[in-house]
Amino acid sequence: MTNQNHFGSFVLLLFSLTLLDATDILIREVGCNSNADYVKVFIKIHNGTDKVRSSAVDIDATVFQDVPDNVLVSLDLASKMGNEYRTLLSSTVDMCSLNVSKSNDPLMRLLVSEMNKYGNLTVDCPLHSGNYVVRNFRINRENLLIKMAPPGQYRVGIDVKHKKVPSNPAIPIFDIEFYADLIANK
Repeated sequence: MTNQNHFGSFVLLLFSLTLLDATDILIREVGCNSNADYVKVFIKIHNGTDKVRSSAVDIDATVFQDVPDNVLVSLDLASKMGNEYRTLLSSTVDMCSLNVSKSNDPLMRLLVSEMNKYGNLTVDCPLHSGNYVVRNFRINRENLLIKMAPPGQYRVGIDVKHKKVPSNPAIPIFDIEFYADLIANK
């Protein structure tokens, strides 16, 4: 774990001592870019009502080609401080060389455990061509990372690339950025 990851974890822990009730998650915006040679992605946000302030997300993806190996996934969790987002936690892994469900990386474990509950979108290798869906995806408010985070504005970035040729730069497959508010319970 890098010093930046340790610092981010420490900051989250300090805030959590006084603000453990920020458990409603409202997704304000989602941005997505996809490489038309690999995939087409559609995302829809369902925001809650006054009684249920959390959001849900639907994702439809059509993968056009098999990606047998070297799938690099980068995750980035940032908090808005002033007018800019500052990274709290980040990681990049080769999904094909790692058992993500047993990873020590809290962001990867959160992604895998939550995504698998809501559809057939996989984070395993090889990534096969076909149609993938996620329906009513919600972050579990009981997850330790969520419980530790103070109320505020956050950005979660997911960037997926294919390192087709080891000596060449990785080819972008898709990237998604979620902008969300953690809202204190009343």
